[in-house]
Amino acid sequence: MASLEPLPVFTTYIKDELEPFDPELLCLIASDDDGDNAIPMGEDDCYTKVVDDFAPLNPSSTPTGVDAFDPGFSNLEVEDLMNLLVPEHARVPLFRSQSCPTPTKKIGKRTKKCTYAARRREVAFLRKETVALEKRLNDLRSHCEASSLEREQAAMEKSGLAATQAENARLRAMVSSQEAKIRKADAYMSSRQHALLLLVHKCVVLQERMQMYDANGVAILSNMVQNGATFVTQLYALECLVWATFDDSKLSEPEFKVLAESVRDATLQELSEFVDVLQHGSEQEKEDTAVLCAAIVSRGQRDAMRDVGVVPPLVELLRNGTVLQKRWASEVLGTLACGSSDTNRVAIARDGAISPLVAILRAGPDVAKLNATAALGNVAFESSANATAIVEEGAISPLVALLRTGTDKQKQQATSTLGILAYRNREHCGAIATEGGISVLVGLLQTGSAVQKQYAAATLGILTVNGALCEVIVLEGAIPLLVALLRADTSEQKIEAAAALGNLAVNNDRNQAAIAREGAIPPLVALTRTGTEAQRTNATYALTHLGKNDANAAAIERERERIARRRPLRHSRFEM
Repeated sequence: MASLEPLPVFTTYIKDELEPFDPELLCLIASDDDGDNAIPMGEDDCYTKVVDDFAPLNPSSTPTGVDAFDPGFSNLEVEDLMNLLVPEHARVPLFRSQSCPTPTKKIGKRTKKCTYAARRREVAFLRKETVALEKRLNDLRSHCEASSLEREQAAMEKSGLAATQAENARLRAMVSSQEAKIRKADAYMSSRQHALLLLVHKCVVLQERMQMYDANGVAILSNMVQNGATFVTQLYALECLVWATFDDSKLSEPEFKVLAESVRDATLQELSEFVDVLQHGSEQEKEDTAVLCAAIVSRGQRDAMRDVGVVPPLVELLRNGTVLQKRWASEVLGTLACGSSDTNRVAIARDGAISPLVAILRAGPDVAKLNATAALGNVAFESSANATAIVEEGAISPLVALLRTGTDKQKQQATSTLGILAYRNREHCGAIATEGGISVLVGLLQTGSAVQKQYAAATLGILTVNGALCEVIVLEGAIPLLVALLRADTSEQKIEAAAALGNLAVNNDRNQAAIAREGAIPPLVALTRTGTEAQRTNATYALTHLGKNDANAAAIERERERIARRRPLRHSRFEM
């Protein structure tokens, strides 16, 4: 968060509006008004020596001032000259001593005439200078009187400036206090974001998520998504809730959708910056940005992420990234491939993501295998070309290996991905059977979780499209396990089991008899009456093919009549 701009600093400097004075002129202003102390000033207001402005009559003399002016004159002549400079009202009579020495040098008439002419010129010049100096002195005195008012105004301004400076200091202290609070808030938000990022990484592990749920984590994270102080905080909290919704069923999908819609869309500039960090950031920055990208695509901005070019740097992370970078890159690509739009799936395959995803299945880190499996399934969804490319890269063998030794989530996702690959191309069914996938899938029907049983039944139902594999499935003991799913608690298991049994019964009398012998007809008939639309559809499909066996047809009719004769019980209080 940007800090406030500092307030302007008021300077204490006051510019003197008076024209500049020479220091000697300031002394002159402070002195008495006696004109005898006047110092000659030039036209440029600078101190000058009058005598130095013209050359002496006697070239051999070197005068230094009026008192020392001696161009060959006598002392009496100098006194007469100086007396001329004194104002007439202040002129005093001169008493010449009879003992004053006279020039020893005899001066001729011609020389004396020239000397007095020069003397008159000098006297006229000095009088002119005196007038100029008096005028200058008067100007300075009037200026001095006017400046006293200016000094008073300056004093008032200085007082106001002092008050302003005090207010400025108070405001600066207030700003400093606010900046300290902002820094503290920034540090708090930074620590909060860091804590949320750590929580995101912990949520990768199921046991850690269970601890979070026990600590009321869903409610806390939901509040952060809706009321988070920063965009990043909201995204991190939302990413934590992805597991709670789609993996652990702690939050319903409609509730998650409402929370996701409460977070604003990332701007085009922000998305472009994310791509730049994925390409040129540090290893930690790439990892953190991949987490943000995962949250953004989870809330629905998939096409926007694709348009800014996020796929190529993510593919590069799949190839050469760290363990966690591969984990998050595969999740982002897998989520990008979700949805009805095939554009993202085409872009992911075109930019070369299939090969590194399959490589992760073979020898990648365990934390990345689950997301790589999901990404491959989503990329193959509704794309036969992508499904074929995945199989050609050798994905079936590591997928079957996950069915055997993977975690519960890995088994679940591998089952789904194998079903998608088989659905997009029937030739892939044989490759799955060759790798031993059928026996593992049948085993999940018996020992797997509810979702694993659902996905295994669906995948086996797809494999039964290949008639040659139906016998293998039956020999592995799938029929009683599928019939048991017809009585299961989950609707999805019933749907998939009915479809698989119907496929096994198609044009196969032995399978039809075996299915009826395992007691499939009563639950199938019940589903046609009380099941959901999908359950009724699949149950009707299975009964249609089972009824092609005469014994089964009779059994189906008897079960329908038995249910029809069944009348609802009435309580005695409501009988008329």
